[in-house]
Amino acid sequence: MSTAGREAELQRALTRYLDTYLARRDRAGTAALFSPTAFLVGTAIDEVAYDWAELQRIADRDFAQVPDPIAYQLKTSQVRLLSERFAQTLAELDLELRIAGQAMPVRHFRLSLLWRRAGADWLLELVHGSQPSNTLVAHEAWPLQELEDRAQELERQVAEKTAALAAVKVALEQALAQERRARQARDDFLDRIAHQYRTPLAIIKTQLKLLGLQPGAATLAKPLDRLGTSAARLEGLFDQALRPGDEGGETRCQRLDLSAFLATASEQVRQSRLALAATACHLTGPGEGHWWVAADPLLLTTILDNLLDNACNYGLPPGPIQLSLSRPSRRAPAVRLVIRNRCALPVATHPATLLERGVRGANSAGCPGHGLGLNLASHLARDLGGELQVHLTPDAYFEAWLDLPAWPEPGSAMP
Repeated sequence: MSTAGREAELQRALTRYLDTYLARRDRAGTAALFSPTAFLVGTAIDEVAYDWAELQRIADRDFAQVPDPIAYQLKTSQVRLLSERFAQTLAELDLELRIAGQAMPVRHFRLSLLWRRAGADWLLELVHGSQPSNTLVAHEAWPLQELEDRAQELERQVAEKTAALAAVKVALEQALAQERRARQARDDFLDRIAHQYRTPLAIIKTQLKLLGLQPGAATLAKPLDRLGTSAARLEGLFDQALRPGDEGGETRCQRLDLSAFLATASEQVRQSRLALAATACHLTGPGEGHWWVAADPLLLTTILDNLLDNACNYGLPPGPIQLSLSRPSRRAPAVRLVIRNRCALPVATHPATLLERGVRGANSAGCPGHGLGLNLASHLARDLGGELQVHLTPDAYFEAWLDLPAWPEPGSAMP
């Protein structure tokens, strides 16, 4: 047979396949057109058949999902003879399907068929169908278009984020400028208010010195010394509170001997109670030795004064107020001061609540105060990186535990 005759024969085989498979939806007739060794590649992700069983599975699903005839229009086709026994056809079709009662047009469906001659017939050895995406530009293949789409989406997201960050940057710059103005105004105010505080304090200190020089002032030595110490402490507190440029809660920690500070604070409490003709306090401990902590001297003095004064006011005289220093834990480099005194009356409240502002125990009746001493000491301890706890023991002792960061050993970092 001539080449033209065989090409015409293959065109008829193609038409027969399209009519049987599409127009008539003849399941058995379509199967008869396939070679037993046929391959198939479809458009669904699982439509790949390497043997007859897989081909049957795909065909069963295909005919079940689209049982109605499919109208087709053959737009173009080409036949190519590969050898005496093998040939290839390539066709492009438009299809009109009905799926679940709805019309579904398919345009530009590509169908590549490999035929093998078996006697007087041509049987299908390979069927490969493909459907182009309708979302792509005509001249672009899928990977390129996909990458371009991703790039455009990323550019859009970057532009949105950049705009948002630019707005945040402007807002932060405005807030920073406002903060700078506020801090400058605060520093100016502190300069003015510091002068107003220091002037009367300087007058008080000067007059105390003059009183000390008067004839017969020896009898007033202790009260004058106490007043001078209190004025100096008040001046130090003002210096601490009115330092320009400090952030709120900023402390100036340095290496301090807690035992020495405790001895000084204990003596000041004794002298204060003597000057006020109050019941004397008997403080014992903590013994010899140095206990180095990292703390701000002014804040530490304020904490100790409040804790010792609280113990003297609410302790049961003449019982001693016991002071002890220890290391609470090897893992946490800290020094613990325990101030222990027997309560004059039951506290009648949970001890931890005494650290809250304005809370006083039932044993505070008749004692001056506003419930601020322990609260202030607790806040200052946290400012120093430590902690204040209060406990009521079963044997009616009240204990205040002050934990402060220990000064590191030589060669280690400061806490």
